[in-house]
Amino acid sequence: MAARRLFILDNYLAEHERKIRVYRRDFDPLESYTEDELRARFRFGRAGIEYIVNLVKGEIAPNTRRSYSLSATTQVLIALRFLSSGSFLQVIGDTFNAFDKSTVSRVVRRVTLSLAGKAAELIKFPSSRAAKDEIKQGLFRLGGFPCSIGCIDGTHVKVIAPSENEPDYVNRKGFHSINVQAICDHRGNQYYELSFE
Repeated sequence: MAARRLFILDNYLAEHERKIRVYRRDFDPLESYTEDELRARFRFGRAGIEYIVNLVKGEIAPNTRRSYSLSATTQVLIALRFLSSGSFLQVIGDTFNAFDKSTVSRVVRRVTLSLAGKAAELIKFPSSRAAKDEIKQGLFRLGGFPCSIGCIDGTHVKVIAPSENEPDYVNRKGFHSINVQAICDHRGNQYYELSFE
């Protein structure tokens, strides 16, 4: 009888054995990757990533001191990797320190909502009804665009290789440039210019 109880207890413990916690290795892409590798993976250089982290850190930084919470930098890197690659959440999680798909989903949502909340501070469109109507009519006359209050486009502006920080100006196509995105009205007046060096 005692042997049977011991056998049952051994089987129960084997089936309900506690999962062994797997600790992720510390890997900091900002420290480990070169500027070119960062741009290839995240479409931003070190300075651009740090700017985005500082922009959203107050909203996405963990409120806990637990050792398993994701830092603001890690969250921004996960979101940028997802947005730059267009890959699946599971793939991003697997390639980025083996995070679960649900974690990647929450992080991408948190970071993109935080960035979208900053749009009003960074992009200024015409606010008066008269100005909007004038631009709508102008764009319709020029190109037949109905109900549009602006045009957006981006380009790589070629530059001569600077003597300082030369690798920062090599784009993903292999030549020196500044990546510029502009939004303008029917006259070509810019609302805002985003420049990523």
